[in-house]
Amino acid sequence: LQVTLLPMIPFRHISRTWGKVCSLYIPCIFRPLVYGIYIKAFGVEMTEAIPSDMRCYKNLGELFRRRIDMKLRPVDSSAQIVSPVDGRVLYSGLLCDGRVEQLKGMSYSVQQLMGPLRDTNAPPSSSTEYVDRVLMSKRNKLFTCTIYLAPGDYHRFHSPVSWTVLHRRHFAGELLSVNPRMLSWFPQLFVTNERVVLSGRWRHGFFSFTAVGATNVGSIVVYHDKCSTTRIDTNPPPPQMLTTNQPNLKVGSYVDHSYGDGVSFSEGEALGEFRFGSTVVLIYEAPANADIFCSADEIIKCGQKVSCKC
Repeated sequence: LQVTLLPMIPFRHISRTWGKVCSLYIPCIFRPLVYGIYIKAFGVEMTEAIPSDMRCYKNLGELFRRRIDMKLRPVDSSAQIVSPVDGRVLYSGLLCDGRVEQLKGMSYSVQQLMGPLRDTNAPPSSSTEYVDRVLMSKRNKLFTCTIYLAPGDYHRFHSPVSWTVLHRRHFAGELLSVNPRMLSWFPQLFVTNERVVLSGRWRHGFFSFTAVGATNVGSIVVYHDKCSTTRIDTNPPPPQMLTTNQPNLKVGSYVDHSYGDGVSFSEGEALGEFRFGSTVVLIYEAPANADIFCSADEIIKCGQKVSCKC
């Protein structure tokens, strides 16, 4: 019943309305009260924020997508893959039979997450064949790591590896909550929700980064969304970006964008931001004996080790 009724609730409209509410100016005199409630409710670490004084934020949206002192999130130099976000690991490990584990005992196909393969006329007949076509080396395997961001977490996301982004696919979808309890009710949630899939290559082959939207996410913002050699840093970028949750896109549709020869990023570079709690899913190719350094239910910080030896 829950699975049937939930998609009927207009979460996309609710989220757009909430986004407008979060952009409303709050007079300085009321900020300690309004922000104090939010900070206490979600355990926000304002000592890490730049600026750390809550009175500097003109609205709740600014507070939510606050910058932090990245010196507190050093990139682990011994790792080949680092966490792109602050959050809780839902799953990390080998992708089995072309399926991504959402929670223990619940999974969805990688093909549902990333959509049809490009540059092919014959669609794969199974999830296993899909994986075989994605792999650049038949000696490698596909691995996955899913990280959930709670409302109080730092909500900008960074590059988990040194890689070249070749393609972006934006799926218009629902905006259901991605709270772990909701995940246990809705086994196909990550492939139902709005999401942006960045795909490309790294030293071992295929690599993809999927940002999944959620209820009250005014948008997923991808900073670098044009074929450009301009580099980005941890500061807020100019308004040259993809913003999701647009009313003109039909739920279930997707829009592709090619980056031509690609845009290269190094570990730790800023990629974008969420406007409320959400989830990141990494799908990556690596040797079968790759070491995994995080496990389900582990709290992880941006820049910490996900995989070391590959």
